[in-house]
Amino acid sequence: VEAFQFTDEHGEVCPAGWKKGKKTIKPTVDESKEYFEAAN
Repeated sequence: VEAFQFTDEHGEVCPAGWKKGKKTIKPTVDESKEYFEAAN
């Protein structure tokens, strides 16, 4: 539920297993690269 609320409030996407305070994914191709580069 917190992930849905966070997405509604901030417009960012929460990855599977997301916990409050952890990194989220920005919803554009260029901005999402930051998350995926750090996660892999």
